[in-house]
Amino acid sequence: MLRDPYGRPATHVRISVTNRCNYSCVFCHREGFSYSSGELRPEDWAFFTDVAVRLGFKYYKLTGGEPLLYNGISEVVRY
Repeated sequence: MLRDPYGRPATHVRISVTNRCNYSCVFCHREGFSYSSGELRPEDWAFFTDVAVRLGFKYYKLTGGEPLLYNGISEVVRY
């Protein structure tokens, strides 16, 4: 299990599914992002999820951009 700098177990993983977004919300934490068009394939997300589970992560938060703009979001969530 991974631990944070204070020795606490790292149980949460947050991943940006896409940089694409159809809004400009003032509370968004996208500052400093490079807005490349590259996105992972759904099978890459499956691999990432398997690794995260093996490392002891229990909570998986999908962020973005707007995750619903990602073409494979249903496959990612279903996995």
